[in-house]
Amino acid sequence: MRATAVGRPPRTGRPVLALSLFLLLTSAPGVAQPGSGQVEVRVTDHRAGIADFTTLHVELAEVSLHRRGQPRGAGWVLALHGAPPPDVVPLKEGRWVALGTGHVPTGRYDAVRVRFGSIRGELTRGGVGTMVPDASIVAIDLDVTPEGQHALLIDLYVEDQSDHRPGLYAVKIQEVRVGSP
Repeated sequence: MRATAVGRPPRTGRPVLALSLFLLLTSAPGVAQPGSGQVEVRVTDHRAGIADFTTLHVELAEVSLHRRGQPRGAGWVLALHGAPPPDVVPLKEGRWVALGTGHVPTGRYDAVRVRFGSIRGELTRGGVGTMVPDASIVAIDLDVTPEGQHALLIDLYVEDQSDHRPGLYAVKIQEVRVGSP
């Protein structure tokens, strides 16, 4: 007959919890993984339409990259998620702000997809502008190398659509430039 310990439950919870935490942390976009490179997401503002605002906070809820050669419905890799919304009004004439850095697998990417979150703007003439986000996919040419550092500069612009409805504006992407930090 084999003796067994009495009064102590088996310790299976901690290894499972530790493994789950490890997998969560190593799969997050901000955590370096072997065979990955860094992509810093920056925002700048195109001059159009922004003069109507004293402040305009634009949240980029998600920035994803598309792997070259994959169908458009698949192959998206999350680069940045849930960055704090910057005020884009002062980001003109070459100024930009970094929203964060993500780690993505090495490889070639041919598009960036931006999904907007909340957008809040105060008009210079008083009141709040009604903002319509335009979730956009923009073609890029990005080759992420192992442990490489890359920058995506997302140039936003504000389009006055008051001919449709007074106080209506749309936030769109003018262009996305690829460079190094």
